[in-house]
Amino acid sequence: MAYPGGTKRSSWLIFRRRLIVVRRLLRGPATSTALWDAACAELGPAAWGASPPAALRHDLHALRTEFDCVIRYRPQTGYHLVDPGHLYLLDLSDEQLQAIQLLTTLAETLPAHVGESLVDLLEHLLRLLPPDRRQVSVVPAGEQFAAPQSVTDLDRTLLHRIRRAVGRQQLVFRYRSTFNTDPHGITHRVAPYGLLIRDGHLYLDADCLEADGPDWRPRRVPYRLDRIVGGSLEVLPAVVPPLRLPMPTYHLQYVLTPAVARQRDMALHFAGSQVTYNADGSALITATIDDLWHARLVLLRYGAQCHVLSPPELVAMIRETIRGMAAMYGE
Repeated sequence: MAYPGGTKRSSWLIFRRRLIVVRRLLRGPATSTALWDAACAELGPAAWGASPPAALRHDLHALRTEFDCVIRYRPQTGYHLVDPGHLYLLDLSDEQLQAIQLLTTLAETLPAHVGESLVDLLEHLLRLLPPDRRQVSVVPAGEQFAAPQSVTDLDRTLLHRIRRAVGRQQLVFRYRSTFNTDPHGITHRVAPYGLLIRDGHLYLDADCLEADGPDWRPRRVPYRLDRIVGGSLEVLPAVVPPLRLPMPTYHLQYVLTPAVARQRDMALHFAGSQVTYNADGSALITATIDDLWHARLVLLRYGAQCHVLSPPELVAMIRETIRGMAAMYGE
């Protein structure tokens, strides 16, 4: 095959080049230059012959006519692969399709923007399947996920900027915490190390390096992203320290009553948990923890079926909670 103004190209090279074009468009919109660069990166500088524009036109025409690919051009962003047509690049077993439906169900329990990203990925995979394999709803999944839902919406721009800074650059923002009544929040300078999904909320796992509150001290803090004051986020040129702030750890011990433990099938909520079963059917669980607040939330779910023995700091927190609840309910 010969292109006007170009050199002869082997049919195999042309076939590979067209697959590269499709793969690049599956990633997202691409300009002509981006498509040329993608093919040259794999096939070498001679991938497009003497006339890259003519070769690209021929490739796009072939993809549209031979495989019914829907490829549209938009001046601002370049070429978009709207539909791969008959170019089915993927097939999955029934079990794998079931896993996709399971993940789709799981996405509904995640914070909105995280769940939307997962759904977008799954829909992207489904587009690569033959039409008769795209209807995953006919595959029985069965599993359901119960999780709390947040009533607040995350700022997409804020989330995107934080994701780009995690592990790289320090951040400054104003934050409205549970323990501060200032509607404008308190300014924090932090080193971000990761994102954490917990109890229906998305948290920034960070080291607090500086804050303007009176009780500030350097420590690790999980910041709820929906409590960061909109418009206050700044990405600093300062880099994230390679080592995190030291975190105090605690030796956790709690006993679950026979009503919960006798079947020996209870959940272990803390990493590295060790279980000792007692003759009366109760169980002693031990673990090392670094978050007393989270441990209190978890263990209070057991109500009167759980007795926390240590650390004393956690016992004091639980006693304070119980006193507050007794005062609230009048007994």
